Amino acid sequence: MRGVLLLVLFPLSALGQTASWDSVTAYTDTLYRHSVVHLDPFILVEKERYSSREDYREFWRTRYYVNRILPYARQAITLLKATEDTLGSFDKRRQEKRYLRQTYKQLKNTYKEPLKQMYVEEGRIMVKIIERETGQPFYDLIKAYRGLDDALFWQGVAKLHGYSLKEGYDPEKEPYLEEILSAMEAPAD
Repeated sequence: MRGVLLLVLFPLSALGQTASWDSVTAYTDTLYRHSVVHLDPFILVEKERYSSREDYREFWRTRYYVNRILPYARQAITLLKATEDTLGSFDKRRQEKRYLRQTYKQLKNTYKEPLKQMYVEEGRIMVKIIERETGQPFYDLIKAYRGLDDALFWQGVAKLHGYSLKEGYDPEKEPYLEEILSAMEAPAD
């Protein structure tokens, strides 16, 4: 406010006029009335909330990764639900296996390259988002759709990178992820 007041007073004094408080107030009111900007909804984050600079950076890194992979995670959840519905319509296990094999080939051809370009952390966050939406550990999902051997293999790969597919999603272990996803789900006022 002080800077606006100085900018308003300077032009008036430069013209050799004396400014009264009434004219300055009227001028600033006119300025505010005509300069309305409409912004898209956004999330305010207080930097002081974080105990260290590293925590602050971790929050923004997680937010960046969530924004990058959320479309893929939503597609995966939609496909998972559609697959569950379709599998319920088959009479024989043989038909289910054939359907799963065909679906797997199509998905592999479609998403192999984009998924190969992801960072390990993006993959971990994607797994956590899917676990959050389905309510099941990712290990159980792999075991149900691809079999025990694939589940064990991917569990081993996850262990090499420092996390477990058997744990499931725990909001207390992932506070930044939970905060970001909750904020994205909240309706904008």
